[in-house]
Amino acid sequence: MLMKYRTLKLEIKIEVKVLREDDDNIIVSKFMLDKAKELASFNVDDIVTGEISKKIKGGYTVKIGKKMKRSCHFHLQDLKKDKDYTGQKNLNFFNKRKK
Repeated sequence: MLMKYRTLKLEIKIEVKVLREDDDNIIVSKFMLDKAKELASFNVDDIVTGEISKKIKGGYTVKIGKKMKRSCHFHLQDLKKDKDYTGQKNLNFFNKRKK
């Protein structure tokens, strides 16, 4: 079966992050660029607001901003280990590092 391909010229410009290049392909991601920009907006020692999304071994996964997820260990927080805080929003967390 013979398939026809059309080339469309779109005049839309978007910013992307180049993840990988080789001779034939360029792998890009808008998601990774947005995530990097959001990370750059946080400074070490900032207090950030987030939502606890799930309990993990030794702490919680916290959603901060639109696309950021960070782990928050029990020894870095003032939350009780035996209580489940999953789903709680607008909790303040201390940003210890940029990564």
